[in-house]
Amino acid sequence: MNMDMDKDKQSSTREIKSPEIKKCKILYLALIISTIMMVVPLSATNIFAGAIWLCLVITAYYLRTGSGEYSLLRDHTTYIIRTFWIANLFLVLTSILSAAYLLNQLNNGQIDLAPLEPCVNGGNVADCSLAFNNSNRQIFVNSALIAIVPVIMYLLFRYIRGWRQISKGEMVNNSVKRLQNI
Repeated sequence: MNMDMDKDKQSSTREIKSPEIKKCKILYLALIISTIMMVVPLSATNIFAGAIWLCLVITAYYLRTGSGEYSLLRDHTTYIIRTFWIANLFLVLTSILSAAYLLNQLNNGQIDLAPLEPCVNGGNVADCSLAFNNSNRQIFVNSALIAIVPVIMYLLFRYIRGWRQISKGEMVNNSVKRLQNI
């Protein structure tokens, strides 16, 4: 008799968690896909993926407001929101490193400024900028990689970690788990 009550309790818990798990999985999957799309070397794709990513974070805020205080949904949406803000801080730091790299390359004479000389003398700016970008392409690629790769790796790590936890039906934030044990 007691075992039947435990089974009923477990199945009702699963039924309650199931919609929360589904919402979280959809959110994580969309975040992972949009994060991967952000590294595609097409401006339109980057802008589209960034807009989707921002909308998904806003969706996480919305879902969090409608969830219970210690619910699975609240835990995972808080984790996603925290990931967003930490990633933005991380992006500021890596952008500073990227700018420092560019300044170092400029000070060491590694950046070719010769393609800009016709512009100084009244030449076509579009031609100058294209020539300048082409002659310094590798330095600019390295700078972009310094700024972007660590942030993308961080985001993917966090989203995959969240996906694994929600797939098990578990909370991801240890602080919430500790509060429930009190």
